[in-house]
Amino acid sequence: MLNLGLGSEFWGLLFFQVPFLICAAWVLPREWKRIKAAFTEIVYHQIWLVVLLNFAFVLLLGLLGSGKLIFEQVKTFRKIGPLATFFLTCLIAPIAEECFFRYLIFDNFAKNSFLPYLFSFFGFIFVHMGWLIGTANFWFHLLGYGLFTFYLIYLYRQSGWNLAFPIVAHFLNNLIFFIIIFAKYKI
Repeated sequence: MLNLGLGSEFWGLLFFQVPFLICAAWVLPREWKRIKAAFTEIVYHQIWLVVLLNFAFVLLLGLLGSGKLIFEQVKTFRKIGPLATFFLTCLIAPIAEECFFRYLIFDNFAKNSFLPYLFSFFGFIFVHMGWLIGTANFWFHLLGYGLFTFYLIYLYRQSGWNLAFPIVAHFLNNLIFFIIIFAKYKI
């Protein structure tokens, strides 16, 4: 039976994204020309190479590694199904969260100040680590989310504050997570 994922777990996860989606609805029209330019202008080719090499490296590590994921998260993904999981984790989350944690924060603080970097870094980690507090893998995941958040901020800054790069990098990271969960746990 095909599970379209329209149960309470799906709506709960989607509801969690509402503040970020509101932000994205405001940001994307404002930034659309710059985002589109990232895919057409030659000046960005080196940054895309970094994003693609990172994707290949992390995918290889993920598929070869024996990392154990939190059972509750796997159980939730099993309940909502592959289509809903892909929609939420690979499409909604990267767009909505990057509009909030990169654009909104850096646009409202002086970019030469340390404050937006701290807010972006710790805000992103806090939102993603809430379900891990008190688990055995907490410090491992904290390090992983910390490195990934640093990478997203770095891409955003190096691209001249163009949202396309952290959105695509976030999408690719979540796609790796999606592939690994559905390959290893056969959901």
